[in-house]
Amino acid sequence: MKGIRILGDRRTELVTMDRPESRDGWVLVRSTMSAVCGSDLHIYRQTAEQVGHRAQRIAGHEAVGVIEEVGSGVESLKAGDRVVVYQHFGCGRCSYCRIGEPMFCPERQTLGNHVDGADGDLVHIPASSCLPLPDGLSDEVGALVACNFGTAFSGVRKLSVDGGDVLVVFGLGPVGCCATIVAASDGADVIVVDPVKSRRELAMTLGASHAIDPANSNTGSRVLEITDGRGAECSVDTSGNPAAQAEALDVLRANGRMLVLAATSPWTLDPSQLWRRGLTVFGSWVYGLGEYEKVVHLAESRSSDLERLVTRRFSGGEGEEAFRVAAAGEEGKVVIDWTR
Repeated sequence: MKGIRILGDRRTELVTMDRPESRDGWVLVRSTMSAVCGSDLHIYRQTAEQVGHRAQRIAGHEAVGVIEEVGSGVESLKAGDRVVVYQHFGCGRCSYCRIGEPMFCPERQTLGNHVDGADGDLVHIPASSCLPLPDGLSDEVGALVACNFGTAFSGVRKLSVDGGDVLVVFGLGPVGCCATIVAASDGADVIVVDPVKSRRELAMTLGASHAIDPANSNTGSRVLEITDGRGAECSVDTSGNPAAQAEALDVLRANGRMLVLAATSPWTLDPSQLWRRGLTVFGSWVYGLGEYEKVVHLAESRSSDLERLVTRRFSGGEGEEAFRVAAAGEEGKVVIDWTR
């Protein structure tokens, strides 16, 4: 099997490894498409020393493919099934695992970190990490469902937006664009904020009503102008930038709700903002397994929009270029086609 490792210092390598041995309760997926995630890029930008043991793992956690082999004891899957690969698996016994939230399991294992990940032509995972992908959804959309779209879906739904809400999205990478799609689908009036013109233009085609360039205008003033002085009911930060996170709180009206979908460095929060203005801050990671059907249902209805998010495609042998392009931060979603 072949796969991509992230070495740190903005370097990757394509390696050849032995085919994984069959394991009870596990399956082997022949990957057709994987994708570069923002969390992969955090590792990519680190030094080799910071990357540490992860440099020995195949990277990635966003993939779709076809079951090639099932281990003993697997009855729910068979060779030929088309699946989305879910990035976390747990002990299967704790309270979190029992409710379909293995990402919180004390014994959690994550693709690309604790075990070999999804950026390869074969992915070896527990059968419980394989989620059925409808035939009507493309491999590209499946890779988005694996992480970015599902993450945005779960987070935005925590805000309980409706047709009377204004929601501001900070950061228009793939997760921010997915949050725009979900919020617009839920009836919110979506304002988007990003310094990259092409990303703002893309978000406008996905359902945003207004776009703000934070480099050339005051975001808070523009939101007040757009909302006739009220401020926004909700905001979402997908940038992980502390300055953007502070603005995401500032643009809210009293009793507003903020969602944090990324974190790259510490953010100083003044608790009096929450107290005096009655604000609520939510954190959200990846979606739970019990949300998958709802994620797929919305993906089917917005599949053409999700297709537009994928702006660059590379072969497995072009992994180094795929990461370089994704790290430049000017594209939509960057995917790797393992059938090429």
